[in-house]
Amino acid sequence: MTVVAKLHVRYESANPQEIPFKRIDACLPSERVTFELYDNADNQPYVYELDLFATTLRNRNATFIREKSGLILAEIYAINFEINHNNPLNGESYKPLPKFLEHKKAIINVQNRDNRCFGYAVLAALYQFDNNPHRRWQYTDELFEEQGLDLITYPVNSSKLPEIEQKLNLSINLHSYFDDEGKGLYPLYTSRI
Repeated sequence: MTVVAKLHVRYESANPQEIPFKRIDACLPSERVTFELYDNADNQPYVYELDLFATTLRNRNATFIREKSGLILAEIYAINFEINHNNPLNGESYKPLPKFLEHKKAIINVQNRDNRCFGYAVLAALYQFDNNPHRRWQYTDELFEEQGLDLITYPVNSSKLPEIEQKLNLSINLHSYFDDEGKGLYPLYTSRI
């Protein structure tokens, strides 16, 4: 299942004597988090997923305060969870990048039609093809086998990244963005290697 947490809050002017006194109600959504049933050796299931909620909500709060200078968090009204049940076997394929990120020419977004996006991203970083690196045909099954990417279950859930880092002996960092333009980048997962 995937879950989005929405924090309903009120921001106010830091100085109560400020004229005009500002008061803004806001809704801060978290990143969409996928929860999977899995055994946890520490008997603390979903620690990573709950930490992800807290991190994204803290980042969005900090961004809001930075953009609306002079405001402070005055009250948290409620937190809502939107829960969507999904079939984790149905992966998604290529999605276009927001224009802001596309124009940076710093991200290789492989145009695939299967659910092996993670594998393509790893191969794009390792092999750095000069001509048409976004074309799927360059990333052969042989390259997947050579790097051990054929042993991974796709689509890859971010909760599996520590295990995959160990298996592949790679450092992996995962980022997302919370706006439609791609400017509000924040970390979803930082390498533990």
